[in-house]
Order: sequence, then C-alpha cells, then structure tokens
Amino acid sequence: MALGRGAALCLLVVMEMCAGGPPRRASCPYPPSQWCSSLQVALQCQVQKQCMELSATRQRRPPVAVALYYDSLCPGSRLFLTQQLFPTWTLLQDVMELTLVPYGNTQGLVPVLDLDLDLVLVLDLVLDLVLVLVPVLDLDLVLDLVLVLVLVLVLVLVLDLVLDLELQNATAPFSCQHGEAECQSNMMEACILHLAGPASLQIIHCMEAAAHLLQAARPCVELYAPALRWAAVEGCTAGGRGGQLMRTHAARTRLLKPPHVPWVTFNGELREEVQDRALGSLFHLVCDLYKGGKPPACTGALVRLDRSLC
Repeated sequence: MALGRGAALCLLVVMEMCAGGPPRRASCPYPPSQWCSSLQVALQCQVQKQCMELSATRQRRPPVAVALYYDSLCPGSRLFLTQQLFPTWTLLQDVMELTLVPYGNTQGLVPVLDLDLDLVLVLDLVLDLVLVLVPVLDLDLVLDLVLVLVLVLVLVLVLDLVLDLELQNATAPFSCQHGEAECQSNMMEACILHLAGPASLQIIHCMEAAAHLLQAARPCVELYAPALRWAAVEGCTAGGRGGQLMRTHAARTRLLKPPHVPWVTFNGELREEVQDRALGSLFHLVCDLYKGGKPPACTGALVRLDRSLC
C-alpha cells in the first residue's frame, strides 16, 4: 500500500526522532500535510532533512496535459481563464502541461496545409531522385515523372503565396462570435503564445482580466515579457504569420468539434463526462488526474465555482 505524503513524512519524522534526531518544534503551527509546502515551513518545523529525503524518493509521473479551447472575448472563457485556469496553473504548474487554443466559435477561416518550402532544398531532392531513377527506368518515363513533380511543386508554392498575401491584405478574413475585436484579440493571443514562450500565460491572463483586452495587450507584454518587442507582436498580428497561426488553431479546433467554449481536454482526450468537473473545479480535477505524489496544494477542501458558456 502506498503511503500518502503526510503519512510518509510522519514516518520519516518518527524514525528520525527514534534515531536521536531533534523533535519537531512545539511552535510549529502547521499540520503534517504542509510541512514540505515551502522551505520556510520546513525550517520552522525542523523537518527540512525529511522533506529533502521525501522529495528525492517520490516517483515522478508525467504531468497532466491540459488544453483549453476558448474565445478571447467570450465572457465564460474569460471567467474560466482568469478565475480557474491561471490560479490552477500557478499552484500546480509542476504537475501540469498547458496548451491554449484561441479560436473557439470563429467561422469562415478554412484550415489549410501550411507550407514554408525551401525551393533549393526541394530541387536538390528532385535532382537526387532523377539520379536514382535514371539507371533503373526509361529516361523518358523519368523525365515525365520529374515534370509532374515540378508542376505540383509550383502549384503548391503559388497557392501558399496567394494565401499568405490574402491574409496579409485582408482586414477580417473570418468572423467571430463577439465581433471583429474578438478576431483581432484571438490572433493577438495566438501571436503572443508563439512569441512570448513561458511568459505567454501571464500576459494572456493580464489581458483577459482587463476591462479592455486589446488596450491592455501592450502594457501586459511590457510587464511580463520586457525582452519581447511590441513591434514583433504587431508584425505577427498584421502579417501572414498571425494568419498561419490561426489556421493551425482552426484545424485543431475543428478536429475536436467542441460543442461550446470554454472546453477543456485532458491528456489529449475528449471526455464530455469531465467537463462539468473541469468547469466547476479545475484545480481539484487536475489534482485527481495526476498519478504521482500529490503536491501540498492538493490537500485543501473542494470549492466549486460559477461558470458560463458561449
């Protein structure tokens, strides 16, 4: 039978005391489940050695993969992201892996294959193919095959170029449930996720918590990712890269087909039976789904929060 964190720690403390080690201070006001919650608590309760031993022996398990499909201006999405997702990630980021997909109920954007092809590399591959096939097949047949490959390549490159130009020139290539502002903010958050790296969730939380999301974007970026130039975000949003990112989110969302947003998946699985739990208490659901040693934060009481949908 596996020992819980508190039980295992108590056992270690008892063993230490029996071996002549110092007892826990009477002034320690924390229950055993919180002794290893921070270095300060461990030092106050004189169990830092036991906490280090417990941490070293605890078996690491894969994190819980959480993906949120949402619309940036959907009231339900904003409420869930600011009041549940961000606090949960703040407390449990060591045991969860987070993906954000800002697309939601957007309409009119057709997901296409994104090809940024290196023409020289492709031509080298075609040449290598010719050198391999010439000794084996008839020369005329090889030339016909090469001609077909080149024509297909040219068509793909032209199509990709036209789509990029359309996305760069179009002001609203798709429509969103909450208006053009949501289309802009969805793309901006997609660009921030692409450019800001680990700081992206803090930036997006800052934006979603503000009264005016688009106006808050630049101050939020400058606060949480000062090394990221605002011009790079604007260039991504106004240029072809933002459209490519949105096409990727479109393909991912349409493959999942969520009936509403916000919608949460766990470990890549579409599980309708856990949506109510996820929207009511994401924090405790992540605690339950994690198969390793439970973090100290997971020992609190269950609290269900309000939710709304779009």
